[in-house]
Amino acid sequence: MVDKFGVDLGSESLGKAIREHNRFNAILREIGEHRRGDHPAITGTEYHRLVIAASVSPKKALIPILKKILDDLPTRTPLPPSRARLLLVGGHLDDPGYIGIIESQGALVVADRLCTGSYPGLMPIPETGDPIAAIAKHYLTKTSCSRMMEAFRERADDIVSLARECRADGVVIQIMKFCDTWGVEVASFFAYIREAGIPVLRLERDYRLGGEGQLRTRIQAFIESMGK
Repeated sequence: MVDKFGVDLGSESLGKAIREHNRFNAILREIGEHRRGDHPAITGTEYHRLVIAASVSPKKALIPILKKILDDLPTRTPLPPSRARLLLVGGHLDDPGYIGIIESQGALVVADRLCTGSYPGLMPIPETGDPIAAIAKHYLTKTSCSRMMEAFRERADDIVSLARECRADGVVIQIMKFCDTWGVEVASFFAYIREAGIPVLRLERDYRLGGEGQLRTRIQAFIESMGK
């Protein structure tokens, strides 16, 4: 691979890449943890912008920026008290504006469990053993996508556990139209979360952001239904 493509896929190089990947994700996770506090200073919208940027930008360019944000967070003015703390669940979401509309109704997205979100996407890759096996196992077993059909109970338990851990008042499940795997699984998720005593809202959306007025109305009604 080195001779033909200039890429070293040896165990030493891959091990180093995994360690650097984990260190980068640890910074990003620590920033995200600030959403869960009693007086957070970063919104779910801001954090999702960082997650999206981290997925498409060179990590070396982002590390100084992320470290500065992390250092500045304790000195930031806390956000106004939110009406409701929400856990956002569902499929791929690469538009922070969607979360912005949810938060415009007085809510705060304190955590997410999306196919391409921060959890479990930012969890560390094991740094011991065969690096290729570690990478493969991480991406094939840690994804939260509903196409991993044999892991429904694990995902459902994860959602309930995460909602309680971050003291979420409710769970919002967003699914893209015509995503059949999520379309089938969301009904079971909805019932499972409700049975756990956690308010839950299902939202169906297009890939591109649209129907903002309807989304605001649904979120507003959901918050009010929780007595917030």
